[in-house]
Amino acid sequence: MMKKTIWLAAGITGMLLGNPGADAKAAVNINISTGSRPSFIINSPPSFIYLRNQGFSVSVGSPYDIVYYGNRYYIYYHGHWYRSYYYRGPWVLILDSGLPSRVRRHRWEDIRRYRDIEYRRSDSRTNQYQRNDDNRRRLLDQRSDANNRKLQGQQNRPAEQRQNEGQQNKSPDNRMMKGPQNKAAEQRQNQGQQNKAPDNRMMRGPQNKAAEQRQMQGQQNKAAEQRQMQGQQNKAAEQRQMQGQQNKAAEQRQMRGQQNKAAEQRQNQGQQNRAPEQRQNQGQQNRAPEQRQNQGQQNKGQDNKQGQDQSNKDERGKKN
Repeated sequence: MMKKTIWLAAGITGMLLGNPGADAKAAVNINISTGSRPSFIINSPPSFIYLRNQGFSVSVGSPYDIVYYGNRYYIYYHGHWYRSYYYRGPWVLILDSGLPSRVRRHRWEDIRRYRDIEYRRSDSRTNQYQRNDDNRRRLLDQRSDANNRKLQGQQNRPAEQRQNEGQQNKSPDNRMMKGPQNKAAEQRQNQGQQNKAPDNRMMRGPQNKAAEQRQMQGQQNKAAEQRQMQGQQNKAAEQRQMQGQQNKAAEQRQMRGQQNKAAEQRQNQGQQNRAPEQRQNQGQQNRAPEQRQNQGQQNKGQDNKQGQDQSNKDERGKKN
């Protein structure tokens, strides 16, 4: 037993010295039993470095050696390999032939050396391969967490059912014991209420009277407010009515002014229409004396012509 413990301490010391963990972010607690089937208890997800040339990831900054490849975790411990679908386990011992060929072709010392080389590269945490590997591993862990919570809930349910069953079995006994106690307590409570009833009625008399007075006062105040509001509404209605009448009178005056203006316009138009007729009549009147004078001159000319003809006729008669 002492020899086994010494080998265990030496193995853990070697792993601690061989891992670059100066800036490790994963807080990991591991508990390893030394039985025929070791169990690894891990409290938080480990950090990994993706080996681009080898095509798998190796843990970094952890007190143990673990490889992630093909949605599975592999732990190398004391010359043996253990496999799990979840970083929390359960872990199963496997033979070397059970390892993926991509992992089996390398010695563990070479895998550590590859990890140290990749860790020192400037883009070891930011390259596309590392991001893709982190995303795949994160999705796997989330699904595993959900499945574990579901199994845990199913395991806890029978215990809760047994607890509820025990409480249900205790209920009849509790009710039987509490029956007399509750009955006595109810009797004391009823007696106390009966003793308090006269005092309560005496105290409630003035209180009820005051409440009625407050209620009546409130109703009176409410009625006064309603009357005041009604008066304001009536006053507003009267004001609107007076305003309507004033507006109507203004409209009537405006219409009358328009009518008077239209009449004046028609009168002016009539006067303007009569002015040409008057001027025409005046012109006709002025032409009438001229026409009569011309007619007199024409008549006089005819008389002169007739006289001339008669004179000529008399002269011709004398000659003959």
